[in-house]
Amino acid sequence: MTTERGGGGSEEREVETPRFGLFRLEDEPPRGASSPVAARYWRDFYRDLIGVEEQALRRMRQLAEPRPPALQEAVRRSNIEPMEEFIDYLRDRLGHWERRLREAEASERDISDC
Repeated sequence: MTTERGGGGSEEREVETPRFGLFRLEDEPPRGASSPVAARYWRDFYRDLIGVEEQALRRMRQLAEPRPPALQEAVRRSNIEPMEEFIDYLRDRLGHWERRLREAEASERDISDC
């Protein structure tokens, strides 16, 4: 379980930290500690990773298609559904970093306006 702070640090919420191999929220910089450069890095990282995983998912579906129904079902449960969950998780992280990038850029503009 990880605690994430809302904008301005006034709001906290507990979020379930899924374990998909090496991907953990704890590995990312804490909210408020990211510069636009760091936020862009993570945004681009998740965009690229989603593309790779979606390509693997498409291929998995193609390979399962001509198989007997029982095997298709087994592949769906053991491979396709977990991959879809992982991609959903990555999309959530991408959205998180897109928001953090907007916040970091807005903060940077506010500072330069002073």
